[in-house]
Amino acid sequence: MSLESGQLSGQLKMNRRHFLKSGAASSGGLLLALHLPGCSSVPPGEVEGSLRPNAWLEVTPDNRVLFTLDRVEMGQGTMTGLTTLVAEEMALEPDQIEVVFAPAGKDYIVQEFGLQITGASASLRTSWQPLREAGASCRALL
Repeated sequence: MSLESGQLSGQLKMNRRHFLKSGAASSGGLLLALHLPGCSSVPPGEVEGSLRPNAWLEVTPDNRVLFTLDRVEMGQGTMTGLTTLVAEEMALEPDQIEVVFAPAGKDYIVQEFGLQITGASASLRTSWQPLREAGASCRALL
């Protein structure tokens, strides 16, 4: 095969623009949407008669405390640290709180970044005050 002035063995002539258009069209054709219900968490607040004073906490009629974690656990201790903050304010042990993962939602936007995100070593730094207030307000209601 020889490559001479845009030709490949004299059979195929393609310029960069044609290549990019073809690539965009074929990649758009490969875009596939999947719905995997087994991978999603059921949003908290589904239990009838629950106390749900804020976006993070729910107390069910059978006295279970659910904490909606709006950060991802990536080995940095986010789940443990944020659950401990809430537990301290509610005068509970951290193992008395069940952690569920948050769906996407405006209540979970990190104000510093303007979106729901885990990163920049900011989970504890940006969450400690709202979570302490959430835990304290829930305890006051109980």
